[in-house]
Amino acid sequence: MTVYYAPDPINSTQFVPGSNKPATGAKLFFYQGGTNVRQTVYRDEAGSIPWTNPIVLDSGGDLPDGGTVWFQGGQSYKVVFAPYTDTDPPIDSYWTKDNLVGLNDVSSQLGVEWIPAPVVASPAILGSSFTFTMTGDQTQAGEAEIGRRMRLEDASTLYASIVSRSFAAGSTTIQVLVDSGSVSGSLTTASYGFLTASSGSVPMQPGARPLFMDPTDPTKLAQFDLSSVPTSTIVTIPINSTGIVAISTTYALLTSLPISFGTSAILLRSSDIPWNQYDELEFHLSQIQADSITAALRCQLSSDNASSFIAEYRLALSSIISGPSIENFAGTQSTLILSASSVTQEAASHLQGVLRLFAPNVTSNLKSVDLEKILYKTGSSVPTIVSMQGSASYTTDAAINALRFIYTGGINFSSGTITVYGRQ
Repeated sequence: MTVYYAPDPINSTQFVPGSNKPATGAKLFFYQGGTNVRQTVYRDEAGSIPWTNPIVLDSGGDLPDGGTVWFQGGQSYKVVFAPYTDTDPPIDSYWTKDNLVGLNDVSSQLGVEWIPAPVVASPAILGSSFTFTMTGDQTQAGEAEIGRRMRLEDASTLYASIVSRSFAAGSTTIQVLVDSGSVSGSLTTASYGFLTASSGSVPMQPGARPLFMDPTDPTKLAQFDLSSVPTSTIVTIPINSTGIVAISTTYALLTSLPISFGTSAILLRSSDIPWNQYDELEFHLSQIQADSITAALRCQLSSDNASSFIAEYRLALSSIISGPSIENFAGTQSTLILSASSVTQEAASHLQGVLRLFAPNVTSNLKSVDLEKILYKTGSSVPTIVSMQGSASYTTDAAINALRFIYTGGINFSSGTITVYGRQ
């Protein structure tokens, strides 16, 4: 068993309070922290010899035989110093020190989030909030600090935040806002959150400790309800250079399509993804491969839900011959050709990149496509990475509502994944 030396004043000479008279025959009671349940303490550093509980002090107000007190590791203690005539538990003690731990015993603090508070009295419900009183001035030393968290032990465990407190006539009235659930009139036990609301020890990291409140009225709080946001959605709230919040942007995962060997085309209609809800669509191409080295991958757009296709964006040649680099995306061409010199894509090569389709749901507007592409070439030599990017556009008087990825010459896909995201 691991034990730790008890903190002062446990191992010191004890005097009768208010005098210099040693507390001859007085008693030291040891209980579990916050309770009247006895807890063993030890005479030796090995934790092998227990003290009697209570310990009766000698004629000099010291521990008998010059002994020392050691606490169990990972345990907190309530220590009560009482006259030799007092009862167990004492009713007329000299002093009580609660939640003491052994010196350098950090194990007792691991996972400790709540500090016992005085007994709750006079609970009352006030609309959505709840009030009660505690003995003593709980406004001192940051105990009942506005914004501090509390745990309330009622019929069930409830959690709340302090919104107001006031001290008068020997007791503190505390008002809390409960997260959820209701409090009954039988509540008697509460705890303070370990961290205080102001001047806390939490580092000010981005997103770690946001404050959404009116500093002049802590009862006003703000929260974000994401219950209607689709799964795997990231909501972005942009703020401009003057500090004004702009229209929020939603970045949502719409679908992810693993491609199996022999697939002839990847078709996405309005029934597959909600085209009309997004201002921009992103198609993340991952390890796209053809089952031949002679095909070119194309992206085709449709405004009649795939009955016909109005534009062809040529994303990459599966076989890129030696020669001058070709980057052909000027004007309103329907073909986006990306190739490079001195690179031949072999069967084990694959295409990765992001294709962005802007304003797909807008009529009478330019439909722009932007591509960031990396072509991986493998062979007998060291793998080669060729990075290319470009953009192209096409004018149509109808919204785009379907898209198809297909290879030229009837060549099928070999493998890969296409993941679709939408931005609002």
